Amino acid sequence: MRHKFTAIALFAALVSSQTAWAGEAFEERVDCPIGGIKTEIVSTFSCSYEQEFTMSLSQLSTCDFITHLPVCKTADFPIYKDFLLSEIPKLKAMVKTDWYKKSQKDSRYLRAYLVEKELGTLSEAEMFALLQQGHMYDSARSYGNAKYYAAYREAANAFRNVATNEEKRYIYLTAAFARIRSGEPETAQELLDAAAKYKTPGDPRLTKYATLVEACIKKPNAKKCQPNYTFDLD
Repeated sequence: MRHKFTAIALFAALVSSQTAWAGEAFEERVDCPIGGIKTEIVSTFSCSYEQEFTMSLSQLSTCDFITHLPVCKTADFPIYKDFLLSEIPKLKAMVKTDWYKKSQKDSRYLRAYLVEKELGTLSEAEMFALLQQGHMYDSARSYGNAKYYAAYREAANAFRNVATNEEKRYIYLTAAFARIRSGEPETAQELLDAAAKYKTPGDPRLTKYATLVEACIKKPNAKKCQPNYTFDLD
């Protein structure tokens, strides 16, 4: 499945060059792990990436039209990875639980995170990236949501324990911006200060992003401080 989740999406845009191919849309049907019903998604074979990012740190590309994290019609189940046959019985039992039914009111990214906590197959980096992608592609249902941020903080702390200095800076900066969106400027400043302890001299882009985040602490409602506001990191 071309939409298999990968942690590469978390840092590739900031720390490596992207392959320059134009994106071309096509529709396909993917199998749902439960219910036996296929779901239609929009996909592509390749993309070319621009130098613009959003404040949630998604990178603009020629394939922004693709379906991010497809959801099954059955139980609104998020297809965030290729599931093993041995995992299917667990998933079928999971969607019948009270906690899963309650999660259907939340972001599909949070629902995927909660499912994966039960399975335990993704790394700390992948778990964090899963929720960060919720900030990127489901900002209205992730930023400012206490339940979402609690999971995000849990994932960030776990990833921080095994992260490189560059990744730690990324973690603190994205957490600072999330706190700004939650109306907590003091906590955002503390996280921003923590991010400054991790130097990334080889890549000034995180430094530029830190400057943008800091400006948002005093003016959180400014146009430049909205999750989907775009800017050039070069």
